[in-house]
Amino acid sequence: MLNLGLFLVGPLAAPECRRAVARGWVIVVRSLAATAVLGMALMVVWWWWAVSQTEADHSPYSELRLGLAIVEGMLVTVALVMGPAVMAGSLAGEKERGVLSLLLTTRVSSREVITGRLVGKLSQVSMVLLAGAPAVVLLAALAGMSPGMILVLLLVPGAVAWGGGGLSALASTVSRRGRDALLAVYLIDLLFLLTPLVTLLSLPLDAFAWLSALNPYIGLRSLVWEEETTIAGVSIGLWLLMGLTGAALASWRLRPACLAAMGGSERPRQGMRGAWVPPVDERRPMLWKELFVERVGSLGWVGTWVGRLLVFGLLAVSTTLTVVIAWHSWHVGDPGRSDWARSLLSGWLSGTGVFLSMLIQWAIGLRAAVSISSERERSTWDALLTSPLEPREIVRAKLMGSVNALRWLIFAAFLSWTLGVMVDALPLADAVRWGAETLVVGTFMAAVGVRVSLESSTATRAMSATIGLWLGAYVAVTCAAALAIASVAMIVALVWLGLSQFAQIPPLGTVAFPVSMAFVWPATNDLIYLSATALIVADSRVRFDRLAGRMTGGRMAVTLDAMLYGHPEAPVPVAAKPEKWASNDELPDLLARPGGE
Repeated sequence: MLNLGLFLVGPLAAPECRRAVARGWVIVVRSLAATAVLGMALMVVWWWWAVSQTEADHSPYSELRLGLAIVEGMLVTVALVMGPAVMAGSLAGEKERGVLSLLLTTRVSSREVITGRLVGKLSQVSMVLLAGAPAVVLLAALAGMSPGMILVLLLVPGAVAWGGGGLSALASTVSRRGRDALLAVYLIDLLFLLTPLVTLLSLPLDAFAWLSALNPYIGLRSLVWEEETTIAGVSIGLWLLMGLTGAALASWRLRPACLAAMGGSERPRQGMRGAWVPPVDERRPMLWKELFVERVGSLGWVGTWVGRLLVFGLLAVSTTLTVVIAWHSWHVGDPGRSDWARSLLSGWLSGTGVFLSMLIQWAIGLRAAVSISSERERSTWDALLTSPLEPREIVRAKLMGSVNALRWLIFAAFLSWTLGVMVDALPLADAVRWGAETLVVGTFMAAVGVRVSLESSTATRAMSATIGLWLGAYVAVTCAAALAIASVAMIVALVWLGLSQFAQIPPLGTVAFPVSMAFVWPATNDLIYLSATALIVADSRVRFDRLAGRMTGGRMAVTLDAMLYGHPEAPVPVAAKPEKWASNDELPDLLARPGGE
């Protein structure tokens, strides 16, 4: 068995796994994931028990299936986001540092290098996914599902993690920088999530129905509610095949890509600045630099072209369909053609709204994550630290610059949603919810990205940590919002029952929540995100000097920093170099002298 394992994954897999699972953040993320998933499962069971106290013949079919769908969706999201985050920048980063070329001179093949790194990185994702497995088994067993169905439920996120890891290995092999590889993988994932829109093109379903299975969420409904495994099985097969293909192509191209990087081939041309740059704003020079002078290619050529394609696609589709609707409704008077265009636009906007909002959030966070680490790579960070700029000026400029870099994509998304509302192709509530979530969570991601970039030595590490924190924040905010709403609902119920007991109000059969949940839920999430953003920005400004390596803040800032995080270590005097090395007998006397540490 040991020889078979060595043949399949190579000798590097075991040390890679030991090194990967020993990371401290894996334990933290696994604990948070287990808390969130098990908390959701226990909440479903608690609700079942509470309702059964008042309704003896209550059937928990809906509660268990809904809770199982939410837990399964959370695990698929973890696999879809975390797999590329830990794998995409791995090989590209080692290629930049010259470690990969040294590794290829040893007696290991390219296949063993790829499989070892892939297995090692995916072990981190597996640790998090296994933390949610007990909740899936519990809810599925209570819902009366068979062991085969439970196995399929566990295989879906595992297959997505494997497919994303293999695709990330290929992107990391052929890319020069980890940030380009990560953006390329997330773009491909976005395309996979949008594959159900193929049905809007009226293509033959028999030939293109399998494309929708590339979206791992598309089969969860039938799998959880109807126990139908056809679509989920196709998704598992496609993602497993994608992982194998990506690993095979990465093994094939690893050595040529590394040799090309060592040969000093021409680097891709960076994005150019705008044609017009205003004069320097002497009152806010750092903000002027971020808005007008900062390189367009800070996210690489992949990020630049992805943004252009998305902006062009959104504007072209939304404006064209809006013009068709307006022309046939008000000029030609053809309601059939107008309804067809409105249905097509409605399907386009409803199918892309959530994913587009998430992509903008990721893009803002990734842009912020490279804002400071890229300064270190260009050797310009020390010049900023030696300038008289205050921490608040640098932090504020980096935040505004990160949001400003995505201004055209944000404008295209908001214009598409506005046009959809104007022609009755999109509900106003959805447009407002997506817009508020994009702005609020995007600002939060900018604050997180700048904070992580301030502490990270490389851009790849900062980007991976930022995406991981987005995922953790999504789970944490969801749990916090649910707890807050449940607490308020319980207080309202107790007050309602108390008033009815004292005959202040007429007793009712059910207690009605005073505000619609469609408004309360997003509003609570946005409020938590805004509070977290304010705390992160304040902490970054207070700790900026310590994290950046300088201590030039005012007395109040330094005192507050020392109260929260402790005093910095004092300089240690170094003893003069002795004329000759001390012997073992003289060593205790030498260490006892002042500065002899």
